[in-house]
Amino acid sequence: MTIYTYNPNIPAKNDAPANDQPIMQTNAASLAGIIGVDHVGFVGDKTNGQHMQVTFNTMNPQGTPTGTTSILYTGAGAANAAQPQLFWVSAAAIYHFPIKAWGMVTSGATGKPTQSWNVNNITGSGGVYTVTLTMGAVQSAAFGIIATTDQSGGQTVIDATVTGFAGGVGTFRVNITTTGGSATNSGWSFQVMQL
Repeated sequence: MTIYTYNPNIPAKNDAPANDQPIMQTNAASLAGIIGVDHVGFVGDKTNGQHMQVTFNTMNPQGTPTGTTSILYTGAGAANAAQPQLFWVSAAAIYHFPIKAWGMVTSGATGKPTQSWNVNNITGSGGVYTVTLTMGAVQSAAFGIIATTDQSGGQTVIDATVTGFAGGVGTFRVNITTTGGSATNSGWSFQVMQL
């Protein structure tokens, strides 16, 4: 990261403008540079100053907002206190963003996700599937799973359990049973949550 030099005492009260000009130019360049970090810089249109991303330099203590003020911050996770997690606090409560992975398999598919995030692989068929997450998606075997089917033909998810954890890769099993249709053709989806 670039280090920006800034002198808050310039222009000085009794200095001639010519004496302070080089330092004022340094200050102006530093302001332009720091605005350009995570923001649209001085480009001369309506996008000036808009966020491109938000970079947190460390885990930060939570603020104490009042009224309609709210604060986005990073704090220690429960599964791994050394890794920052994203939190949002308002005057009412603290909220966190626990979804670490998700996926959707459409009806008729054979275990391959049609949409997914942080999913390495899904194997299985006939209503019994093993989901392997990408490395680092979860920090330990202590994660929660919510799984559901598209409910066509009476399919329901009766089991979604962690079956193993090795080398930082989480795996879990989804068993789908049916009361009237074919579990093989059931569409299903899941979310993996961890803090």
